[in-house]
Amino acid sequence: MSRGDRARPGAAEDGFVDAYAVLGVGPEATQDELRAAHRALVRRHHPDLVPPDQRPEATRRVQEINVAYGLVREPAARERYDEVWHLRRAAALTAQASRALEEVDRSAAARYERLLRRAGQWAARVRSGTAGSGTTGDR
Repeated sequence: MSRGDRARPGAAEDGFVDAYAVLGVGPEATQDELRAAHRALVRRHHPDLVPPDQRPEATRRVQEINVAYGLVREPAARERYDEVWHLRRAAALTAQASRALEEVDRSAAARYERLLRRAGQWAARVRSGTAGSGTTGDR
């Protein structure tokens, strides 16, 4: 897998490591829970415990796990990390909301264009004298 592979938990295109995603815990996890998650993941992916053909990937994965744990292992470092993590989360949610609003705008514009087209068709029928009592079924 390449370094830019987004299928890997915690992988970001800009190099930011989501330590909580890598360790498989939430930001509310205690230090003991972080330690336990780290130990379990390292045990599961340790290069000495996998078949030889899987060792390069296991080595990379253990390094990724160790980096993630290093970011949140100490309470002071975790506090600084959490500030950045929350800012990035807020920015991602803001971007997601912005994309949703753009979609709503596109949808509303399409509905407006359909209404204008129908109004134009109705006006053309009125001018030609073919507009009936409004019961044409053209809805």
